[in-house]
Amino acid sequence: MGCTLEVSLVMESAAEASRAYARMLALARGYDAQFSRFIDDSELSLLNRDGERHVTDECRSVLLLGRELYRATEGAFNPLVAISRFGYDADAAEVLGNERVIGLTRTPYNIDFSTVRIEADGTVGLSEGQQIDVGGYLKGYVAERLSREVPSASGVIVNLGGDIFTRGTDADGAAFIFEIENPSENGVPVSFAFKDGGIATSGTYKRRWTVGQKPFHHILDASGVQNPDTDVVSATVLAATGHEAEGYATASLVLGMEGAVPLLEKHGADYFFIRADGSSVASAGFARRVVA
Repeated sequence: MGCTLEVSLVMESAAEASRAYARMLALARGYDAQFSRFIDDSELSLLNRDGERHVTDECRSVLLLGRELYRATEGAFNPLVAISRFGYDADAAEVLGNERVIGLTRTPYNIDFSTVRIEADGTVGLSEGQQIDVGGYLKGYVAERLSREVPSASGVIVNLGGDIFTRGTDADGAAFIFEIENPSENGVPVSFAFKDGGIATSGTYKRRWTVGQKPFHHILDASGVQNPDTDVVSATVLAATGHEAEGYATASLVLGMEGAVPLLEKHGADYFFIRADGSSVASAGFARRVVA
């Protein structure tokens, strides 16, 4: 997944917490080995290479979540859009901040996720030219999965590359406090209290590189060939699950304020958006969580 794992545990024993973290780290590395598009023999890479394979139950479950997000966002979130075509074809350390040479032109390709076959027996079939990338929701899913690994902890925060799942409370029995960066000039961070759910922030201001000396970032619009023309530079979403938080945050950048607000309200997710001019918009549920 090309990111760091940070875990906070509220437990009686530091030794027990250390053992729990070791288990969580091993599990996270297992998901990376299974789903990384940068590992040639990962299960996902083999599926993308062959076009049709019988996959493990866990791989099938993860792919079904991608289809669920695609349908819920009416295509605004799509695991078939290929950011690798536009320079993000290596680890982040090699890509971000650098000029990238792309070998493919910005022409349409097959991103119709409705044509991906995910059979009950575990057979998955892709149409010609399709490549699945689960990176847009896997971290949130895995963060939630890791949080369930420590049932004895009264409070858990799992932060996987900025995608967070939290369960329970802090040592005083209160909801954990989180902070959102404001990328605008002289922007003031926003702090909020939250427990038992996923938190994801997607923005256009960090994962950037250049193509032909022109700036490019990691979010593609519904066409799959360009960055979205959006009025949102940072979208934070709070949702019941980790994968929904991450997927809906990305969809919010694609849709912009006008399309994102009704989508998130339909699915019962809270949000905090920051525009390019530094102004912000929050759902009523998010506003109630803000702390001074």
